[in-house]
Amino acid sequence: MKLKLRYLMIPAACVPLTIAGLPTGAWSASTAADAPTAATATGTLASGMVANDGTAIGHASVVAVAWPRPEVLATAAKGATFTLPVVARTKTDAAGRFTLRLDETSLPARFRGTGGQVDIEMIAADSVREVHWRQTVTPSGAANVQSVAGPSGTVPASFTFDLGRRPSVLEGSAAGSGTNTLAAAHADSGGAAKSYATAAARRPCGSPLSVTMGPRHNGLREKFMKVLAWSGAKATVEQTTSSTHQLGVGAKYSGENWSASGKVSVQTRIEGGASTDNVADAYVWNKVNYRDIIVKCIAPSGGWTRTDRTPTGFNDLNADFTRAPHTNLRFCATKLPGKYWKTRGRNTTFETGVDMGPISVSAQAGFDSNTKLQYVVTRKSKLCGNSSAGWLSSSQIESRRP
Repeated sequence: MKLKLRYLMIPAACVPLTIAGLPTGAWSASTAADAPTAATATGTLASGMVANDGTAIGHASVVAVAWPRPEVLATAAKGATFTLPVVARTKTDAAGRFTLRLDETSLPARFRGTGGQVDIEMIAADSVREVHWRQTVTPSGAANVQSVAGPSGTVPASFTFDLGRRPSVLEGSAAGSGTNTLAAAHADSGGAAKSYATAAARRPCGSPLSVTMGPRHNGLREKFMKVLAWSGAKATVEQTTSSTHQLGVGAKYSGENWSASGKVSVQTRIEGGASTDNVADAYVWNKVNYRDIIVKCIAPSGGWTRTDRTPTGFNDLNADFTRAPHTNLRFCATKLPGKYWKTRGRNTTFETGVDMGPISVSAQAGFDSNTKLQYVVTRKSKLCGNSSAGWLSSSQIESRRP
């Protein structure tokens, strides 16, 4: 079964609350309005499966809570506190499958990005364990279907949560298919399922999550792009306002090590941009801003505390260039002198794209009108990609001698 999302991740409706350092009407504790009823929850937020060591779990709980937009997290005062509102909840069926539904019209504009995207945290739990995962969802363009960013645009979202001895989240087209998809290999550029190890499962919280804003970590390096080219067809790398990148989230529970905890889409949202010419065989680096956010479960049965290191925005674009080894790709087209560019699809995912210090997390950007890779061909060349659909549809491109 394919998981379906309608938004990359969207925080939900809540009662206005004034918090020091934050705008009025930011967040509040969960209320009845936070969890749409069956009558109003018509849009599919997400669907998939919950398992224990590969075996489906029936009647497990799946909840989605909303996170504020990254730019709000960036400006909130240190020490400001709020509660993450519940936006959807459901139970798995006897086969372990679930569908989270949400009436997207109930979401205030303050929780949506400019493209309708929303940041959520999904929590899958049985009676003794739970696993958390953060993600951004965005409107797919199809009625009542939400999506996540894929290698060539958006694809139906798919998640399988495993609460067993090696907790993990499987994201991709195979998740929730009813097979033991947790053993699936890591994805290639074609969009196959990808499994992420997460923090150890813990006792279900059963209470609203309290959040406190912590210190900032600005200017971390993001490996943005690998540009492969030869002297007869060098590249121009361009980033402008509202370029969107998926940046990994790190999490650390008290007494445990750091681990991956999801991905959040962040837009450059700056008054300006960057364009660099004559790039060949180089990694292109940006600088990004992160922030520590303390998340607490305060429950009668015993709670927990974790620190999320979360992306909040960009610091610098095309900030540095380092040498990259040239790789010959398989699918090629011969080009005469001219200019050729790519403004659609997804870039390569770098699994260690952002070094946060205690852990490295993934980074991926898309090609669009705000993020462009252009090859300036001065001598007859080959433009090659890693997809049989051609270089325009590839996540990695290179130029070389014909």
